[in-house]
Amino acid sequence: MGLIKSDAEVVSIEHSLQVTAGAFALVEQILKQSTVAGEVVLYKKEVLTSEYLHEIVTTYLSEHNFAMPEGLIISSGLDAAEPHHKGIGPIIPHTAIVVDIFPQDTKSGMYADITRSYVKGEVYKELQRQYDTVVAAHQAALKSIRPGIPAHEVYDVACQVIVDAGYDVSKTVGFVHSLGHGVGEAVHEAPRLGAGDETLLEAGMVVTIEPGLYYPDQGGIRVEDTILITETGYRNLTNVPYTWHIP
Repeated sequence: MGLIKSDAEVVSIEHSLQVTAGAFALVEQILKQSTVAGEVVLYKKEVLTSEYLHEIVTTYLSEHNFAMPEGLIISSGLDAAEPHHKGIGPIIPHTAIVVDIFPQDTKSGMYADITRSYVKGEVYKELQRQYDTVVAAHQAALKSIRPGIPAHEVYDVACQVIVDAGYDVSKTVGFVHSLGHGVGEAVHEAPRLGAGDETLLEAGMVVTIEPGLYYPDQGGIRVEDTILITETGYRNLTNVPYTWHIP
């Protein structure tokens, strides 16, 4: 598949995103119905785990004819400090829970890619500041998107927001990965919205915007939407609310 998606391909990607949005609604519902009990979260009187949420999401997607060839991520606590950690064990309250779901429609072959971060319990001041910074970087990047600019310029905009807030942009801590990538028949396609990428953005490209912050002694936070670049800017194809704090 080329960098520029046809109208039919965009419709198929948007369908994948709509189905994936239902999986996020399930995760949010479970978190809202759960309670914090000391250092764990209880759901229906049982300890809520990453594995349980993985199973719920996988079952839902399978029922809608979606596969998970690349897996999925539901991690919390210090596990979330590793961007691609799938998540294991109990969901840790009062820390960011990173939920990254990227399934493939078995009918169209098109992928979706969405990330939201949640916190169940109390939101500590520094955690809130990190989340606010990630959201600000996400929104600034979206506002900068237009056809004709190099992909790295969008990444640079997000990095500037993060640095201005006093956080790191490096290979080890802070914002450690690219801002995004193309999505279509593969979950990771060109272009790569990262440092030094001179690919000129064009109308018809479908890309993710996913800034994050990761610190080994604290955890991680990421927010990701899949968007379509248009002649005038972009259209957000992702319809998942930016829910954060779930008491």
